[in-house]
Amino acid sequence: MDAAVLKTTLDGWYAAYHDPSYLRYDPLEFVRRMRGRENREIAGLMFSSIAYGRVEQIRASIRNILAVTGAELFRFAVDTPLAKKVRLFAGVKHRFNTGTDFAVLLECAARAQLRYGSLETLFCEGLRQSHPTVEQALDVFALHLRAQAAKTRGARSRYFDFLLPSPSSGSACKRLTLFLRWMVRPDDGIDLGEWKRVSASQLVMPVDTHVAAVSRSLGITSRRTADWAMSREITSVMRTVCPHDPVKYDFSLCRTGMIDFRNITAAA
Repeated sequence: MDAAVLKTTLDGWYAAYHDPSYLRYDPLEFVRRMRGRENREIAGLMFSSIAYGRVEQIRASIRNILAVTGAELFRFAVDTPLAKKVRLFAGVKHRFNTGTDFAVLLECAARAQLRYGSLETLFCEGLRQSHPTVEQALDVFALHLRAQAAKTRGARSRYFDFLLPSPSSGSACKRLTLFLRWMVRPDDGIDLGEWKRVSASQLVMPVDTHVAAVSRSLGITSRRTADWAMSREITSVMRTVCPHDPVKYDFSLCRTGMIDFRNITAAA
């Protein structure tokens, strides 16, 4: 598709769907309710990590988590011993991730916040301004938290590691790139703008089934598998449309795929 036509199409969907009223389909709605950067960081990491499966199921799992922690997630994570966290989360599950996974993730995220001052500082350990994207920093961030979780738990858990994939494994890392979008893009009523040291120009497109389907229909990607290579390919095209903010259209693309598939086929 011609770049000018692509931009016109994307801008149309952006105008229609980049609206806070559509947060009712998104786990980000719960993160926006949090007060304070520490709570938003830890909630963002946790709620994005379980953003797989049906929307209703994701939102139900978040409500179950919040029923245990309350709105002050950081305080809960710091003040509650791990063994007690595990007990309190015993009845919470999201598909194949258990309450123990959630207890360990909270524990490791809070420890990182205490040690580094914020999850942003930990993330920036692997990031340089010269890096074209966040790929390397994502690897460092995910592997650090997974290693910490293995030490905390006493053993590595395949299902816990699924919560924190890394680009080096080939994964699209949709949930972690989603977390970054929430944290990095400016507060526009949807994204949060909590992180100031990561440039939006370095972000990589979160690719779920909806974004992948829309992107194929638009000719943005020809890949069949939603992997890291597809994420890079879509991001590269989006950067030609909006160099300073290549994930600008993520929210509206996803909503288009979820709500009005006819728009996709009409634009193709």
